[in-house]
This record gives sequence, structure tokens and C-alpha cells, in this order.
Amino acid sequence: MVVVVGFGWYLWHNRSSFEAVLEVSWPTIAGIALGIILTWVVASTQTYLMYRAEGVEIGWWENLMVALAGVLVNYLPMRLGTVVRMRYVKVVYGFGYARSVGILGIRLVLLVTATGVLGLVGTIWVWLAGGVLSFELAVIFGGLLALAALASFRSPSQVESERRRHRIWNEFSSGYAAMRERPAVTAQVLCLILMQLALVAWRFSLSLKAVGANAPVSLLVILSPATTLSNFVALVPGGLGYREAIMGYVTMATGFEFNSGLFAGTVDRAVLMVLVLILGSASFFYVWSRLPGEAPTEPPPSEPGSS
Repeated sequence: MVVVVGFGWYLWHNRSSFEAVLEVSWPTIAGIALGIILTWVVASTQTYLMYRAEGVEIGWWENLMVALAGVLVNYLPMRLGTVVRMRYVKVVYGFGYARSVGILGIRLVLLVTATGVLGLVGTIWVWLAGGVLSFELAVIFGGLLALAALASFRSPSQVESERRRHRIWNEFSSGYAAMRERPAVTAQVLCLILMQLALVAWRFSLSLKAVGANAPVSLLVILSPATTLSNFVALVPGGLGYREAIMGYVTMATGFEFNSGLFAGTVDRAVLMVLVLILGSASFFYVWSRLPGEAPTEPPPSEPGSS
């Protein structure tokens, strides 16, 4: 709440500078909207491939609707969008929560890896192009890359026990290991993550131009992964104000204006909120209608690598 209030206060305090945002052209708005929709499609396809690899017979359109419903629910406290996705897959297809966490954990590791690599590349690129070398950003992205490398080298180990908490842990580790043993799927998901980050960078280039800032490609290479990863760790609903502050910080840390990043993030956010309200609400009602009253009996976890 403090972040949201602070974000609103800052915009109000700088409302004279923010007036340019109200004059964004319709072609720019349409371009940002298209970028947002394509970003959702690409992100949804990542989880679709992972669930299908695990034998979940979910349809592509169905998975997209579940993903959009999750985007809407993420604007509620505690970021419940992922819970909605896992609940749907468990109730409709009998795929356990812990196993979902395991395979989605691989996606998070891949995202952190891409964030670390691109963030470091962008930080050094800005410096080589005559900009400011941000040691803070270099340390942050380097740390993310180190964490991703640590998570990639070792899978969670199985526990020989029939206790419920140990069975849940074994499901999680089985799902995590199953994705590690499918390099083809992992490579496809990584390519889609890079495509997702490219789409986010394109959206930000449009929103930065809308507020009168022509950002170099090197800055976009930093902004895109940094803000995408922030969606997973934001402590406020939908990352409202949090993501915009990160954009402002990154632009400031690399020698550009703080307001340019924050205002550009606000332009993107405004279009995003409209699409979330329209497409997210429709998808949520679809998902709600598909959920029966009782979940089917959950099957025992399969062996790692099985389908």
C-alpha cells in the first residue's frame, strides 16, 4: 500500500511533467496493446509446452484463458494468479500442486538466467556506448546469474518417507527433475522467454517515445528483463508502482532521466490495465465455469522424465 500511495503521490507532484502522457497517439496505444497481447500469448505458450510435456492434455487456447485469468487475479493481494493456474490444472486434470510448482520452478530459473545474462550485457553495453557503468546493476544481475547457475546444477533430492509433507516434496522434486531431463522442451521455453523479453522491450520503446525519450537499445536490453522479473517478486498487487519505480531506477542508474522510465512505465501500465480488465475478466469467468465443485482424486506422481 505504501508503494502504491507513494507512486500516486509522485505522479501528482510531477503532474505538470506528466501531461505529455495524456497526449499519446492512438497508433502508439495500439502498438503497446498489441505488444502486451503478444507478450501474454508467448508467456502462456511456455507453460503450455511444459504442461503438455508432463502429459497434461490442456488445450492451447484453454491454457491462454487460464493465464489471462491469472493476470487478472494477480491484481489481488498475495499474487494469487499462479495459485489459480495450479488449482485449475489440479481440479480439471488431476495434476498436483507440488508437481506444478516443480515444473514452473524450471521456468523461473530460465527467466532468472535470461535476466542475468541480458542485464549484464545491457549494463556493459550502455557503458561501452559512452554511458554510465552502474556497479549496482552489475552486482544485481551477476547475483541473479549466479543463483540461476546454482539452481541449474542440482535438482532437489527425493526423501524416502510416506509422510504427507515428504510426498509433497517428492512431487515437487519429480516435476523439477522431469523438466531438466527434457532439454528440447527447456530450449523451446528459453527461446520463448527471449521472445517475450524482446516484445516487452518493444513496448517500452514505444512508451518511452510517447514521453519524449528516445532510449537506446542497450537501455531496453536492461529494462525488459529487470521489469519482467519484478513481476514475480513484487510485494504489491500487480506490481503497481513497483515496476514503474524499477524502470525509473534503471534509467537513472544508467545515466538517463528517472522520470523518463517512470512515466514510460505508467503509459504501458495504463494500456495494460484496460486489457487486463477486458480480457482478464472474460477469461476468469471461463475458468470459473470450468471448475467443478470437487477435485478428482489426485494420481500418484509419476517417475521423473515420464509423460
